[in-house]
Amino acid sequence: MQLESWYDVETINSFLSIRYGCGYNNKEKWFATSTHASTFRNTATAMHEIMHIFFHEQWWDFCKKQGVEENYIWDIKEAFTTLLNTWFKDLLIDTDFGYQEHKNLRAKI
Repeated sequence: MQLESWYDVETINSFLSIRYGCGYNNKEKWFATSTHASTFRNTATAMHEIMHIFFHEQWWDFCKKQGVEENYIWDIKEAFTTLLNTWFKDLLIDTDFGYQEHKNLRAKI
């Protein structure tokens, strides 16, 4: 099975939000960071949310075709951000710990 190139994503927009929480929209290719967070925290948030967008682009349909239930795909998507700790350890100030419910899956990844 051949996957589409992640280069198909030409632009990802970012918004600065007055909310404390941040999020993303994979279909519209945008994510938000918070005015309440530091530059370092927002950089880590941006990396985290961009990784989610690329997961949707590259792996979501692949997981569905393998028969993975949608709620488990969400768990996989969240757990995969642990790769930021390896790939960008020299750029991150904080470790991306993710959510407690994905701790075991993150350890396996």
